[in-house]
Amino acid sequence: MKVNIQNLFDASYSELEERELIETYVQSPGISLVLCDGGNKRMQFNILSALLKEGDFIMAHDYAPDLRCFNERIKGKRWNWFEIEDSHIEEACRANDLASFEEIDFTDIVWVRKYKEKLEGDAT
Repeated sequence: MKVNIQNLFDASYSELEERELIETYVQSPGISLVLCDGGNKRMQFNILSALLKEGDFIMAHDYAPDLRCFNERIKGKRWNWFEIEDSHIEEACRANDLASFEEIDFTDIVWVRKYKEKLEGDAT
């Protein structure tokens, strides 16, 4: 197993630095787990989710499905930071065939977890 922990983004979090190297790393054989827990989780998730291959996972911290859920279930009880919600990532999830993977509900520990689905008709 290889682990790589580093900031992959430019100062504005709008572009990946060394995109080809990162894409090669994520596309390597085996399941990749990409964690977004830096300066701009929304941008991280939206950019990195496009690099995933089938079966890979992406997670982002400081998450709640929406502000109401954060206020009712999380704020002051479990965690006090709220930086990413479903509306911030719904387009990326749709565009990149990402689905919820909730054998365990990660909301109460303030992580969103998605995985890259197998496309219908895909024989691989």
